Amino acid sequence: MGSIKERRRGVILTSKALEKLREAQLETEIRENNGISYTLEALSDRTGLDSHTLIKVFSGETGVDRRTLSRCFMAFNLSLEPGDYYYQPTISVEKFEEEEAVLEQKSKEASQNRQDWDGAPDVSFFLGRAAELATLKHWIQSDRCRLVMLLGISGIGKTWLATKLAKLIKDEFDLVIWRSLRNAPPIQDILAELLQLLSKEQSTNLPKTLDSGILLLISYLQTSRCLLLLDNFETILQGCIREQRSCNCFAGQYRQDYEGYGQLLRLVGQTPHQS
Repeated sequence: MGSIKERRRGVILTSKALEKLREAQLETEIRENNGISYTLEALSDRTGLDSHTLIKVFSGETGVDRRTLSRCFMAFNLSLEPGDYYYQPTISVEKFEEEEAVLEQKSKEASQNRQDWDGAPDVSFFLGRAAELATLKHWIQSDRCRLVMLLGISGIGKTWLATKLAKLIKDEFDLVIWRSLRNAPPIQDILAELLQLLSKEQSTNLPKTLDSGILLLISYLQTSRCLLLLDNFETILQGCIREQRSCNCFAGQYRQDYEGYGQLLRLVGQTPHQS
């Protein structure tokens, strides 16, 4: 009796191929789904693959078999070429478990001394958004974007998406800070809190001016790799409460005395740093 050849696993898309797949998905969503992102369930129906396998494919980190990648490509009218993927080196089960245990221990140690999740939601049971998570991870891990904004109407899950992303990539950073602006804290208060955390609670003489405070923050972001999340940013922006179309308000601009947040974002986005 002839032996059945086992499918070779550990196949991962290259960054260019993953980007090509995402672009094809986006074009299909615009053409066939009114520009609305496919849910994980919709992607599963389209590709015939289960959700866990899709997460592996779009994360670009965990290996699958080549047939799985081919099915993903075919679902968006693409052909999988030899240069679109590579094989992940295989290791023994014992070695894998040993490395997993070491990584888990390091993660526990890291979470005790370099992560501050004050007020962040529990995303232990987060489902879906695999494509969006993969795109955001690529921007931060590969493209090294210094500033990423999640925009959209209230209630679509921006907070959960950002928090889940941060949980997935937290171990790449020296410090992770999650803060909510729900109560519209003054920029000086947020700066003072961030500087205390970044200086490991050693800063006693905080800068007295906004400019010097932001510049000191940037210097910390240059010397350490930090992940900073500011949630509920819309609370410091003006909103339109009028129903008339001929409204002369400045919805979307900063509220009075909150313009310093705009200065912070500009410098974080324009100044070279590793955070």
